[in-house]
Amino acid sequence: MPEISVIVPVYRVEPYLRRCVDSILSQTFTDFELILVDDGSPDNCGAICDEYALKDSRVRVIHKQNGGLSDARNAGIDIAQGNYLTFVDSDDWIHKDYLSYLYLAATESSCAISICKYTRTSSDSMLAEQNFSYSVVDGLSLYKDNHAIGVVACAKLYRRAIFGKYRYPVGKIHEDEFLTYKLLYAAGNVAYVDLSLYFYFQNSDSITQSKYSIKKLDRVEALEEQWQFFQEKDRMDLCNFARGLLISSRCNNILKLQEIPEGKQYIPKIRRKLQKELLLWGHALAMSPLRNKWEYAIAFPLLHRAYSIFQICKPCRPSKQ
Repeated sequence: MPEISVIVPVYRVEPYLRRCVDSILSQTFTDFELILVDDGSPDNCGAICDEYALKDSRVRVIHKQNGGLSDARNAGIDIAQGNYLTFVDSDDWIHKDYLSYLYLAATESSCAISICKYTRTSSDSMLAEQNFSYSVVDGLSLYKDNHAIGVVACAKLYRRAIFGKYRYPVGKIHEDEFLTYKLLYAAGNVAYVDLSLYFYFQNSDSITQSKYSIKKLDRVEALEEQWQFFQEKDRMDLCNFARGLLISSRCNNILKLQEIPEGKQYIPKIRRKLQKELLLWGHALAMSPLRNKWEYAIAFPLLHRAYSIFQICKPCRPSKQ
């Protein structure tokens, strides 16, 4: 049995797929299987996956009907044989020591999850060699203090058992935000490698880089689940942090929904929720109309407009002689 299962969902990435797979097969750590999940890709990706399987016995290929990123990851999890799992998106690539360093950090520290930094790039560049070191930290401190690293599914090595009943939500985008925090909570402490070993390609066709759509509201749903989860766990620091993210996300979505014709119908409901949350949580989050004018102006546009007019028309006091 391989020690690590590397799971790569594949869909419409023909120009980038070989770069991704080659970076995995050239790892200095070799005791792994590579699971390529062809998620019904309409291009030549399926054939490329099969080509690699014929050349390298570590490569396994799943061909399935298109079900989205979550469904593809879940399919890989379900057949994985490794003691550890890691996910690599098929237009990204990894440093040659990615598996080695994350595995060493996880096993030495006995942590269920090890994490590294990632670098956003639009080129094929790779960072120079760096000395390996890691620290053991509370996993949820990354969720709060370095949210971008803490919440993504990639750039992490997971003990397979930690997934247990957990799977990614099928049909959702921002699927990482629905699950990663639960895995960090279950893990407790994690091993953090302070090196950029994962290279996140800025592909204009990717979900995160695509134009705004109603599906972007999935992140709001994920944030609602996060604050409820931490409230149930009596972690009010994290609960309030998630509430702050939720308020900010609602504001951003209201502005974005105004830009698309089908979006305007969603605004009143979202605004009502935003108003309620500011009234209920504003004090706990140290938010006020004077300090957080942007959020309150979006939540209460009529009151904000009236206040602004009053400020403009308010007669000036005579100056003291």
